[in-house]
Amino acid sequence: MDSKDALPAARAIRALKDCCRALGIPTIYANDNFGRWRSDMVDIARRIMESSSPGRPVAELLRPGSEDYFVVKPKYSAFNSSSLDVLLNYLSAKTIIVCGYAGNVGVIFSASDAHHRDLSVVVPRACTSVHLTRRAGSDSDPA
Repeated sequence: MDSKDALPAARAIRALKDCCRALGIPTIYANDNFGRWRSDMVDIARRIMESSSPGRPVAELLRPGSEDYFVVKPKYSAFNSSSLDVLLNYLSAKTIIVCGYAGNVGVIFSASDAHHRDLSVVVPRACTSVHLTRRAGSDSDPA
């Protein structure tokens, strides 16, 4: 992650989170386990907060609080193979706000899966960032 690209979205997410907290709307973090199958919230946060992590500035800004929820997702959608469905049911959620980095992958897949579950979905434009990479050996547009 190039944090300079993600910082504007992170600042907007932080402001949205603060507004939601003031209104009693819970925050759920859904983080990738990066292929480390023995990971949990503490381990993931510790790795991201390491001084050498390129995502550290974003992680510092968006650090989960004790009142927040956290689910580990193994791949793209926050729903796929995670406890998110159970948690949203527990919270009686009817609407979710999806934010984050990799808007072209994780955000869109999570929003789509939420829609398929008949949840109302909000994706604030300012609260997403798109990670674009070029395919190796290609001069074409980013994937």
